[in-house]
Amino acid sequence: MYIWVVLATFLAAIASFTLAPRDDIRKVTVEPLAEAHVAKLINKHKAAGKYVYSKMPYATNMVADIPGLIDNNNIINFAGTFYNDDENYYSQMFCLSEDWMTASSDPADCDDIHHDRFLITYGRIPYRWLNQRNEDVEIPTSDFLNAIYNIIGKGGRMGYSIAIDPNATLEHDENKSHSPVGIKLREETISIPLAIVNDAQFRSICNIADGGGNPTGETCLVYLNSF
Repeated sequence: MYIWVVLATFLAAIASFTLAPRDDIRKVTVEPLAEAHVAKLINKHKAAGKYVYSKMPYATNMVADIPGLIDNNNIINFAGTFYNDDENYYSQMFCLSEDWMTASSDPADCDDIHHDRFLITYGRIPYRWLNQRNEDVEIPTSDFLNAIYNIIGKGGRMGYSIAIDPNATLEHDENKSHSPVGIKLREETISIPLAIVNDAQFRSICNIADGGGNPTGETCLVYLNSF
């Protein structure tokens, strides 16, 4: 009797090594790693937004980085206790002309009704989270895309940068500045205003397209909102 118990245990042990992996194995092992990376940009963007709002109105509360690249120390001061800053992500505030083709460096213009305010946070997507099988342009892996959607849900202005036709009208975006760069969201694509695309800091990190909308690489994770 004892030998049959030992044999049954041995066979069960062998069977455990041949069982098919669970269908959601990547969702419970890989996607959380991607979510942790995505969350860093989201947290930075939200903290930068709190900092910007604290300086309104800009014309009477002038600071060196509004409009402009926001200092990490200012962002950290408005983040939570457990905030983990990632210096590979950058937050910038822009005050744009009505056609979105020109950015102003004057804080007073941020209070002018003829200017539109934008806050953008961006950074290159790490190599490990890019699909290397796409020869034309590197797009995020499905794990990384799922991580974005798991956190931001529908309606969030966060996604990855892509080259777009500057003369085409997007489904939900007229692209009035004729920008060659957009953000691929879950169900749509929106344009990044041309003045932001032409900014030297942004181009140094996320120069994904030439002026004609042709891809050049350097895919970024981007969060953009107006206020």
